[in-house]
This record gives sequence, C-alpha cells and structure tokens, in this order.
Amino acid sequence: MLYEIKNGTVSLGGNEILSHFNFRMVDNEKIGIVGRNGAGKTTLLKLMNGEIELDYNDDNTMGEIVKSKDFNLGYLRQQLAGSQSSTLRETTTVYSYLLEAFGKLIEMEQRIDKLTAELADNYDEKKAVELNTLIDTYNFEGGNIYIKELKTGFKKFGFSESDLERLINEFSGGQSTKISLLKLLLSKPDVLVLDEPTNHLDIEAIEWMENYLQNYKKNIVVVSHDRMFLDNICNVIYDVENRDTVRYDGNYTDFVTQKEINYQLKLAEYNKNLKEIERLTALADRFRYKATKAKMVQSKDKVIEKLEAKTFKPIEADTKTFHVKIVPNKAGGKEVLRCTDLAVGYTRGSYNSPVQDASQTIAKINLVVNRKDRLAVIGANGTGKSTFIKTIVGVLPKISGEYSYGHEIEYEYFDQRIAENNSTKTLFDDFSDEFPSYANTEVRNRLGRFLFGEEDISKRVCDLSGGEKVRLCLAKIFERKPNLLILDEPTNHLDILGKESLEEIISNFEGTVIFVSHDRYFVKKISNKILLFEKGARETRPYEGEGARETRPQARATVKFFEFGFADYEKYVKEKEIAEIQEAADTNVNVNNTLDFGEKETQGKKSYIESKQRNKDDKKLKKLEEEIAKLESELENLNLKLQDGSIQSNFEELSAIQKEIDETNEVIMEKYEMWEKLQNNM
Repeated sequence: MLYEIKNGTVSLGGNEILSHFNFRMVDNEKIGIVGRNGAGKTTLLKLMNGEIELDYNDDNTMGEIVKSKDFNLGYLRQQLAGSQSSTLRETTTVYSYLLEAFGKLIEMEQRIDKLTAELADNYDEKKAVELNTLIDTYNFEGGNIYIKELKTGFKKFGFSESDLERLINEFSGGQSTKISLLKLLLSKPDVLVLDEPTNHLDIEAIEWMENYLQNYKKNIVVVSHDRMFLDNICNVIYDVENRDTVRYDGNYTDFVTQKEINYQLKLAEYNKNLKEIERLTALADRFRYKATKAKMVQSKDKVIEKLEAKTFKPIEADTKTFHVKIVPNKAGGKEVLRCTDLAVGYTRGSYNSPVQDASQTIAKINLVVNRKDRLAVIGANGTGKSTFIKTIVGVLPKISGEYSYGHEIEYEYFDQRIAENNSTKTLFDDFSDEFPSYANTEVRNRLGRFLFGEEDISKRVCDLSGGEKVRLCLAKIFERKPNLLILDEPTNHLDILGKESLEEIISNFEGTVIFVSHDRYFVKKISNKILLFEKGARETRPYEGEGARETRPQARATVKFFEFGFADYEKYVKEKEIAEIQEAADTNVNVNNTLDFGEKETQGKKSYIESKQRNKDDKKLKKLEEEIAKLESELENLNLKLQDGSIQSNFEELSAIQKEIDETNEVIMEKYEMWEKLQNNM
C-alpha cells in the first residue's frame, strides 16, 4: 500500500466537507477524482499534500493516514496566476528552471565526469566498477534522453525553443503555470497530483501530456472535468459526492456505467427489503395475539428489526443542471456563413499606427457553413482561432478577403471575457435589465432554469463563481433565441454535468453552431465539421510606413477543413504523426514524440505508433485465429452428427443440421476474409 486514508473527516470554516471517507492508492495506479463543483475534490488533494489535517469524526474518533516510507508527492494547484507562478524565481531562465527537474541525473553526470577524469590519471578497479554501474543507472533512468524530454515538452506546451533562454518574469501568469506544470511532470515524483491540468492547454499540449502520463511509471492523482483525458489516463476513479468517496476500477466511461448499475442494484435491494418487511409485518400482525404463535411472532419481529436496520434508500446522484430548449426566432437561410480568402490577424493600429498591413495576417480562411452545421474550430494556442471568431463577429477588422452571413442570420457571441462579468448589480437586476419586458416571475423562472434559486438572485454578479458567470451569460444568449451560436471556449468553468447539459442543448438546437474548444470529448460529441488551425513557420517580414518597426517575427497558420468531423481529424493527425516519425527515421534523426521514460531508447525499432498499431493487429489476428479454430471444431462435430445413422430417417433434424453447417461455413469464410485483409495490411 502506497497511501491510504481510513475513516477520515475534513472540515473547513466549520463546515464538514468530507465525512468518514476512505481513500487508498497502490503502486502504479492512475486515479481520477470526479464530482460536482464544491464537492471536496480539491480539499482531498490538499489533505494529501499536507496543507490541511483530518478532524475528529462525529463519534469523537480520529481517522488515520497511512503512507509508505519516503513518500514523495508533487502537486500542481488549479490557480493559474496565483501562488504557483509567484514561486518562480524572476531572474532564472526557463531552461535553468526546468533543468532542476533532473537534479539527480545532473549529479550523476558530474560524478561520471569526475570518475572519468580520475581514472584517466590513475586507473583504479573500484572506481572503474563504480563508473560502469553509475553509467548503467544513468542510462536506465533516462540520462540519454532527458534534454529531449525537456525540449519536446516545452514545444508541445506552445513555446519555441528560443523561449528557453528567456527569463521567467517575461511570461504571463498562464504561461508561467504551464512551465511549472512541465517541470513537475519532468521531475517524476512518486505521486503526481494535478488539479485541472488541462485548463488553458490546447489540444496538442493535452495530447502530449496524455502520452507522457500514459507512460508514467509511477502514481498519478488527477482532478479533471476533461472526460476524454480521464478516459485515456485513469485506471481508477474516485467519485466525491455527499461528503463521501466511492472507488470504481476502470476509466471514466467505466465509472459512469458502474455507478448507474450500482445505484439500480441498491435500489432493487431496497425495494426488495421493503416488500419483505411488509410481508413479515403482515404475517406477525396476523398472529400477534395468538398465544400459540408468540414464539413465531417474536422471531419475525427480530428479522424485521434486522432488515430495517440495514434498509436505507440509496441516495440519488446529484444530477441537477441547467436545461433549456432554444427555438430560433427565425429559421434563416440555408447558407449561414461564407468566407472567401478571408485573411485574419491584427492591424497596424496595434503598433501605434492606423495603417493596415497584410504582413500581419495570421491565417487565411475559405469556408462555407450551412444551416444545422456544428463547426468546431480547434488548434494550438496562438494559431488564430479566436482571431477568426473575433473577425466574423466584428470585434476585429478583417485584413483582406470577404465574409458574409446568409439571409436572416441572427447570431449571438459567447466570449470568455464577456462571461467574466464584474458588474456590481444583483443577478436579478443584471438579467432583467437585458429583458425589461419580462415580469419579475418570468425573470425568476428564466434564471431558475440555469440553477439560480431565490437565494442566488440577490447576489452581486461580481461575487459569482466562474461557473455561475458562464451560466448567467449562456442564459442571456439563449434567451435571445438566435439561429447561429458563435461560442469561444464555452465549457471553461463548467463541471462535467454542465458540459453534458450544454451538449444536450446544442444537440437539440435547430440552428447552427460555430465554436472554439480544446475539450476533445465536447468536440467529438457535438461537431460534424472541423476547422483546424495549425502552426506555420515563423517568418520575419518588413513593416512598411513611416515610423514602423523594421522587422517582427510573424507566425503564419495553415488552416484545414475536415468535412466529416472528429474521426476525419483523428485520422489526419495519426497519418501526420506517422509520416513525421518516418521522415525523421529516414534522415537518421530521432524525434520520436512519445517519450520512453526511465528506459534506454532502442535503435532500429519501428515507431511507437506503428508498434502500438501492430500490437493491436496482432491481438486481432490471434483472436480471429482462435474464433476460426473454434468454428472449425464445431463444424467437424456437426459433420459427424450428420453421419449419425440414428437420425438418417429424420428429415427435419437432418435439414436443421445441414442449415447449421452452411451457416457455420459462411461465418468461417467471413472470418478468413477478415484475417487475410488484416494480414495484408500489416
């Protein structure tokens, strides 16, 4: 056992957050912690990190924390620009800061250099043995790849290699937190504890981190609302609900299924016990006043008492979330949006000059969006996704080209900054000012659909949580009943149930949706088309005009359209990754983007992705071969049965056996075709 909490209780500010709960973690587990906002997930992480302590239970007992000797935990908090980034030393370069994650390896390097120098001057058998052992340990623990790990991770987190030489204080709070996250990942503690690590990461960075964590040889505990991340990483889920924790083996999808099954089983057991109590009570009451049956009645009463003591109605999961059906005021035309050579970027006005300059173009888009399309706009941070969205809603001017909306298209725009409403108005007044024709009852009803009760509507908007502000913003947008929703990161600050609710609303929406998101589960569930912004090469282009700067590095993005949605996009990514690795292999450059942590890199092996696919194909082949062998055995038995003399006169039985033989032969042929096709593709 690596770590365990037994019968624990935690209180904050006099409120009991977790009560009589249990938590355990054994070696090599990757644990996901899920639950509603405010359920106590972060509280559990802080307890593990030693920031808070267990309280006495209501029966005056004290819980217990048991952990292995030399327990090493690394913790990344959820806050972006808070205490995490403030701990970074401002005069340190990023490269020096990240190298600290490999302190043990660097110490070994120094010892290896020292021993090598000493042996060159004076050979010593004991030192030679120490040197050989040290070199083996160094290589085994990743000494030959750790610089590549650092640079690969840094690039995947959206930085350029030249940024490694910049000082920490030159980065924003969000960038500093990404640097802190990367250092924590590279330092490889025994237990890696992450609170919402995918927040503000783009899809490329999330996928790199997933790849890293899938290969992580130690333990992980992660709080996340990213369902695909939890599915791809975790083999255990803890559900935090009703001040308790419940453990489920498997990933997030397994947890959802198991939780529903467990509830239904408990409910069935509860109803069964109620019926049994009712039956036994009726039986006991029937004979209660007959002296000859007194012993029997007493026996039934004891059984009833035991049943009542263990019969509790299972608590239903908290599934309260917002619901609304959007019926657009107008259907609008079939063609919703057309972009023709639309160049988006920033005008010279951003650099103290009103002159526009096409050299500032970030991306160029050609696109047609039709009614009921769900277009996901995805890609790495800084490639122009939000710039494109801001251009088509008029927040930014276009650089060149054209965009136009179809007939009677009415759009509403959700922007994360718009959602961060810091008004001092009450929630009720803020909403009613937007819809002055609504009576007070209507305002309350509309807000109630978005989980704002009587105790909430008198709160000031500036005092609402991030999730509450998002719900308020969505409530206003949906109430205007547009036929086009343009949403920039709408799922930020929403918990899993909130995301599921938004998915349901969008799925039932009769209009069109264009949205930016890094939540792959949300993208996969909602989108039918994808617009991908990819990083292009950085160029240095001259500015024109009086007083302009001479040059400025300019990153151009390439834009790709996937007509068949997420599956089409995934296929492209996989093919591109394989092509990049093959190209690197052809030029003898080892740029395998999947890192082999703690193991030596093996020369001449196929790429990780190809090997992984081959393993899958091998398993499929083996399974097919087993199925074919089983079917052929069944076929042999059927042929023997057909030759049985005792049934030769039974036409019906002979026909049934022959039919079964024909069907089995047909299945065998199908299996062989599948086997041959798979074999040829390998």
